Amino acid sequence: MMKKLTILMLLVLVNVMGFAQQNTQTFTFQGNVFQQYIVPATGWYFLDASGAQGGPASDLSHMGGLGARMQGYVKLNFGDTLRIAVGGQGGTGSNAGNNVSGGGGGGGSSIIKITNGTYTPLLMAGGGGGGAADYNGSSGLVSQNGGFSSGGTNGNGGYGNSPTYYSG
Repeated sequence: MMKKLTILMLLVLVNVMGFAQQNTQTFTFQGNVFQQYIVPATGWYFLDASGAQGGPASDLSHMGGLGARMQGYVKLNFGDTLRIAVGGQGGTGSNAGNNVSGGGGGGGSSIIKITNGTYTPLLMAGGGGGGAADYNGSSGLVSQNGGFSSGGTNGNGGYGNSPTYYSG
């Protein structure tokens, strides 16, 4: 399932009728490619991004977790350049003999403003975890910390009792 990242422009134009004009630009997963958006007018913009769902376990017994969703308003200026990444769904796990393997994690989505070579993050939404043999994948978190007790903190990887690592 592809997730969408939407940039909704909320720009009120004063005209005879008194209506507010709204223009929506939607971006979808395009593979390993950044997309670009040039801001057409100065104003307040509503940004809405979702990370992609994680992939299911190889036997389809457990599904991947949903990606996180982030929203917010930001003031942008005419001509600002936004670099947009839309995460793709994690792959289905591959069987290794009789062993069920976990699915891949979903890709994160982001909106970054580029100004004179400076990259300013505006919105980040993490992808969901892949499904495993025993449980569904975890949903994307709105945090810098991993979701398991042995998950990483402050964006660093974590670890379990075995050499299995969880991202943070």
